[in-house]
Amino acid sequence: MQSFNKIAFYNKFNSGDLHVSRSFVKEIIYAIPGKEYLYYHKNSHECLRDMAILFSLQQRSLSEAPLFLHEGNPIKDMRSSFIVDNTLYINTWYLAASEKKFEKYGTSLATLWWAITANLEDQVDQHLDLPLRSYIPYIYFDHYEIDHIKRYLEDNNDFRIFVSNGQTLSGQSSDGIDLNRIIFNLAKKHPQIKFLLSNLRAENLLNPLNNIIHTCSIIQKAGCDLNENAYLASKCPIIIGSSSGSYTYSLNHPTIDDATRKYICVSKDHKGLVDFGLSNYSAARFIGIHDTDNQIVEEKIEKEILSCL
Repeated sequence: MQSFNKIAFYNKFNSGDLHVSRSFVKEIIYAIPGKEYLYYHKNSHECLRDMAILFSLQQRSLSEAPLFLHEGNPIKDMRSSFIVDNTLYINTWYLAASEKKFEKYGTSLATLWWAITANLEDQVDQHLDLPLRSYIPYIYFDHYEIDHIKRYLEDNNDFRIFVSNGQTLSGQSSDGIDLNRIIFNLAKKHPQIKFLLSNLRAENLLNPLNNIIHTCSIIQKAGCDLNENAYLASKCPIIIGSSSGSYTYSLNHPTIDDATRKYICVSKDHKGLVDFGLSNYSAARFIGIHDTDNQIVEEKIEKEILSCL
């Protein structure tokens, strides 16, 4: 098998795109010899800190990437894998290589498998032949700052709901839906439930409720805390979000393997946004809400919550 000076993964998009590529990156590092393994991206290096430690993955700013990776519109970069000067470049974005696969499978693990492996076998005579389930993201939480979370969980036994309430960056959220207002209304109606919100929002600070808790006060970490939020979410029976940010990071082993867990995703009606195509591999339940009326969305979320009490 050919050995490379470098194997360079790259992704021109957001932190969730890095997360879902984790297990592919790990398998390629195991399978294809290289003197160095790099990952060019524009996000916080905290996103893949565990991978950097365990697999000697060097994270580099996208601005440091070779000029030919910056050519053209990122959305039109359909290159899958290619070799330049004995460096194997691998694009880890969903649409790499096949827009038709994206149309068929949506934002899903299957689409990503096609994108990353599309012509890898032709380049290196190596086929990634593990079952699809093997590529579900896995976070090595021991390499993140979870001690404060563990102490919080030891001291608090309330029924808790994790809410990924950050601004969506890729247009996944249903138009006009104010998830923060919906959660505030539900928190007022159900003071016995703790709502753990991933992002500080001004409206919640102006109208504080004792049962709305911002996760930064639990995690106590400066900077990117997506993986820490994912750990906290793994300890909540209900996870609510809009297929972005910490909701995406909560899609991991072993979080999806718990049959008592319910994911509620408020998003546009597009394949994969609710479950990343993981329903067939997951014991957890996935509920998609695609309405564009806040009252209807609130009622549907409340119904799902009450069914778990």
